[in-house]
Amino acid sequence: MLHIQGARRGSFSSVLVPAFTSLVVVVMSRTVVAESPDVAPEASDVIVTAYRSEAPVKDTSASVSVIQARDIKERGASTVVDLLRQEPGVEVVQAGGPGQIASVFLRGANAEHTLVMIDGVLMNNPITPTRSFNLASIPVENVERIEIVRGPQSSMYGSDALGGIIHVITRKGAAQLQKNAFLEGGSFGSVRASADISGKEGSFDYSLGVSKFHTDGISAADRRDGNRERDGANIQGVSTRLGFKPFDPLALTYTLRYNQSRLGIDNFGGSGGDDSNREVVASALASGLDGELSLMDGKLKPKVGVT
Repeated sequence: MLHIQGARRGSFSSVLVPAFTSLVVVVMSRTVVAESPDVAPEASDVIVTAYRSEAPVKDTSASVSVIQARDIKERGASTVVDLLRQEPGVEVVQAGGPGQIASVFLRGANAEHTLVMIDGVLMNNPITPTRSFNLASIPVENVERIEIVRGPQSSMYGSDALGGIIHVITRKGAAQLQKNAFLEGGSFGSVRASADISGKEGSFDYSLGVSKFHTDGISAADRRDGNRERDGANIQGVSTRLGFKPFDPLALTYTLRYNQSRLGIDNFGGSGGDDSNREVVASALASGLDGELSLMDGKLKPKVGVT
């Protein structure tokens, strides 16, 4: 895990974000499933975060939600934060428009007590005062599912999981080759583009996705105080998941997700709060290699990994 951040510190003021009207320019291989996105997890859903191993949701004692790939398509969200806003027990506070720094609170706990994981890699930064992770920089492209576990999980994951866990899992390649490309533009100079490919060849499966988001943004400081300088956002990322079964019962999985963001911010919310030279530049890398054995007809699955 690698975090790189640089900025002068200051206060942020929350504003009401205007609606961004988007025009879809190119859409390829996009499907929509006609189901309600706000239903509870199905009995057949499996969660891995609650017990560090696969378990049916119906057998889990914790309060959990699973956002599946079909839900992501239905809701039309562009980032993980947009999806989390619609979940019960999850509160999101964002300092400005799309792409700006966001804090996620589970069941009223502080943002630093929400543990964020990407493919099993802990993303909270222990060297920053808040120890929180900015989920607004994680696009939804090439995401297979998002698991939310509410309530204390410190016995397994440490004090960062006092409020709960948000686990983002990258898509796994299936037998049928899938290729997607997406481009849209909208108001405030907003442009979003992505492309991904996934598939399976014999004992090897793969998925690869790239994404880019840009917006000129709005002023996070109140315009009524004369603050008219826009705080833009540039976010790009790449993700991949590779699987290989050299022989039964061994399965190897390698995952990588890299995101980089450059965000314009203001000094404060009052009069004269604008600062055209102030930015937050951040990078996050999550990479891991896992090996899993499936024994006793899948009833026993010892797993070893390095991140």
